[in-house]
Amino acid sequence: MLSYSVATTCSTGGALHNISYESRITIMSTHEFRPILKITVGCATFVALLQVRMAYTGAPTYAFLLWNLLLATLPLAFAGLVRLSVARARGVAVLFSLLWLLFLPNAPYLITDLIHIRYSDGGLVLVDAMLLLLAALCGLALGLLSLRWMQTLAEGHWGAVAGRALALLSLALSGLGMALGRTLRWNSWDLLTRPRLLLEMAGYVANPLSHWRLWGMTVLFAAVLIYVYWLVNETAAPETAT
Repeated sequence: MLSYSVATTCSTGGALHNISYESRITIMSTHEFRPILKITVGCATFVALLQVRMAYTGAPTYAFLLWNLLLATLPLAFAGLVRLSVARARGVAVLFSLLWLLFLPNAPYLITDLIHIRYSDGGLVLVDAMLLLLAALCGLALGLLSLRWMQTLAEGHWGAVAGRALALLSLALSGLGMALGRTLRWNSWDLLTRPRLLLEMAGYVANPLSHWRLWGMTVLFAAVLIYVYWLVNETAAPETAT
């Protein structure tokens, strides 16, 4: 288990006291490493299955999923960097947090790649369905794990309500990012390399009825992500005996 110590303050009875104490901030515990290991197994299985398919057909039909899966790892990487820097360099942690939020939609975006089943050969349709589903599950797991890390940090600094608010807002924005990526073919880095898109986005916000398909997909994607996150949290939470 990798950890370090950081000085912080505590409050008692609603009054803030300038009493510093050493608390251990865990970077990676054995318990937290398990989901990463499981996701790695899923990603490795996907890559192996894709290689087998490509060797069998001689065509790189779904090779683009490798790039999409690589992008899906970025939110977890940025969330890990936030955890590493939050106690020592708050400004750096804020920067990594913004990058995490910007690239978060890339993880669940793999769900939308299920539409590419239409390119499947008739004899391989079930194999391709499993391939696309496995990629989608890996991407979703990477995104939700990164969100869990960020929510835990928010709860530790500002309380449970702030953590839940962060989760809901992040999932809603991810739904928007997924819709922008699928309908307008925007990329996360476009907001950095093409800032004029922010003005275009303002037009979509100002005239939602004229862009009902974009906002309809946003609501659909956001609702599914929020439901899945709630479902995962409910099923993963241990029951407390009364």
